[in-house]
Amino acid sequence: MEELEWTIELKFDEVKKMFDPVITKILNLIREHLNSDKNIEALLLVDGFCESKYLRTRIEKEFKDVLKNKIFVPNHPITAIAKGGNLIFRSIA
Repeated sequence: MEELEWTIELKFDEVKKMFDPVITKILNLIREHLNSDKNIEALLLVDGFCESKYLRTRIEKEFKDVLKNKIFVPNHPITAIAKGGNLIFRSIA
């Protein structure tokens, strides 16, 4: 830290280590849901965290074969919850 500015520098791997436990939990929850319901054909990612390119990349890599590349992010994922995921999904499908 610098004396007046209180600057903290973080390396990519350090930030990645902070987010990996959360992303692993998300992947496990998606996997459990897919295993419990064989009729799921697509995944709609909503809310702010889905704007993370790292999260989307991990989800796409993990589930692209199961969902046959039907993983969608609406144009406005944060407001998708307020508008209703089904309505958003129909508009991007």
